Amino acid sequence: MYKYLYKLFFFIFILDSFNVYSQYCVSSALSNSGSEIISQVIIGNSSTPPLISCNGYTDNTNLQINSFLVGSSIPFTIYTNKCAGWTGGQNTPKACKIYMDWNNDGDFYDSGENVYTSFIPVYNWINTFSANVNIPQGTQCTQVRTRIIYTRTGNSSGMWPNSFAIQPCGFYNYGETEDFIIPIDPCNNFDIDAGSDSTICYNDTIILNPEIVQGGNYQWTPNLNISNPNISNPSIYPQVTTTYYLTVDSTANFSATDSVTIYVNQNPMISISSDQTICNGATPNDLLTTNIQGATYSWSPTTNLNSPNSFQTSFTSALLDTITYLVTVNLNGCLSTESVNINVNPIPTAVLSAIPNPACLGDDIQILANTSIPVLRYRFQYNNSNSWQNITTSNQWGWGSVNPVLFSNITTTTQFRVRVREDWGCTTGPWSPVLTVPVINITPPPIIHN
Repeated sequence: MYKYLYKLFFFIFILDSFNVYSQYCVSSALSNSGSEIISQVIIGNSSTPPLISCNGYTDNTNLQINSFLVGSSIPFTIYTNKCAGWTGGQNTPKACKIYMDWNNDGDFYDSGENVYTSFIPVYNWINTFSANVNIPQGTQCTQVRTRIIYTRTGNSSGMWPNSFAIQPCGFYNYGETEDFIIPIDPCNNFDIDAGSDSTICYNDTIILNPEIVQGGNYQWTPNLNISNPNISNPSIYPQVTTTYYLTVDSTANFSATDSVTIYVNQNPMISISSDQTICNGATPNDLLTTNIQGATYSWSPTTNLNSPNSFQTSFTSALLDTITYLVTVNLNGCLSTESVNINVNPIPTAVLSAIPNPACLGDDIQILANTSIPVLRYRFQYNNSNSWQNITTSNQWGWGSVNPVLFSNITTTTQFRVRVREDWGCTTGPWSPVLTVPVINITPPPIIHN
């Protein structure tokens, strides 16, 4: 079971890595189905709600805690209990430790960062630990990551490691870890820098990047096109040039304000020539988009294009396949893209066959056109005297019913050809290969009389 719990806490730790304190190691009890727990913590005049829930780890870094001045002491009161329904561990020794990362280097292993240890083990479920932690002189105006660990330190015989063995990082069997952020404010005033002015394009997003400031409460105004006006690094997406003001209130009732202007350039407004439909092997008309002074142009792909970096481009050769061209217009670093399709329709081809072939004198011949693609129009012709004539009654394109076509009463060797066309107007060029149907004239044998 522990391996699954380990995966769970590892997942929780990964999620926590997305916040500003992601550098801190994970610390948690492996058993969250029943165990000793921290039921409530009071730091100064701030406190967590009294809970009896089995967590193994609780993130209280969002708890609003009033700041403490350098040289003063921080009072801690830690209440412990058991999980609801938990019946084991009454007679096992338990201990508590507090760690504070004074230098904000991402760990709790530097000298003086283990600020409290309950050296005498307790055996009851319900306990109270009290500590007063002095803030060292020289501590910077900052926010100090604080970790409280409450865990079993042995079994009923006292054979497990004692409180000295509790470490600020890693997993243990029973208990709970809770993390806090405690503001330290030795400053009488402070300055902030909302960041450098920037230029973006319409519909772009930028992250505001003020210098690291001292204090705890952030307020960006106006509250317009901003992801969260109450965090230090919100994402913004102004539609027009906008000046944003950052006000930071410290937990010691000091405040400072600065501004940053985000200039918004509009994307170029462009239009493009219409889609085209051509026959295979034909050359399309020129491609054209809006001519904007100062803009640069890029057509893609550059296949068969004469001027791929101009607002207008012709073709260097005919097209054999359907293709889509994109044009990207860049004006002052802001881009707009449009597309145009060149649809290339295939040219159908045809091969003739005849039944019967060869034919007997006076036979009716069925002429069939086998086409490369489905077509609807056919023009069949025959030639037996060096003159091509339509098989159909007029010089018009026939429809599907005339394929195959019937050539009646063949009297001599005859040539046939066909020209096909589909509805989009791409014809063969010009005719199919000629089919020759020879005619066999069988003379009946003489009648012999006795």
